[in-house]
Amino acid sequence: MPRNWVAEVVSGFGWFALYLTVLVSWWNGQTVGKRMMGIPVVRLDGGAITWWVAFERVGGYAAGFATGLLGFAQVFWDANRQGIHDRIVGTVVIMDGAAKVADWESAL
Repeated sequence: MPRNWVAEVVSGFGWFALYLTVLVSWWNGQTVGKRMMGIPVVRLDGGAITWWVAFERVGGYAAGFATGLLGFAQVFWDANRQGIHDRIVGTVVIMDGAAKVADWESAL
């Protein structure tokens, strides 16, 4: 390992957070990969993905790692396919053009 590996990990997570925050908030809930696949992130209440919501969602990734990746694995058994990062901020990834969630309060 490099001598200053902690600084490299923190720097890497910082760039990761910046990338996800900026693109998800500017591109209507999509990163480059999500745009190519046609799968935007939307808020369950129908609101816009703001800078703060996008940043909170990135913070949820830390929770996913803190749970030993179990927070990411929950997409396999969650009814709305939400990871911990989605449940924290009330977002979900959908297919472009999909109908809105009718009973979104139950997804929180």
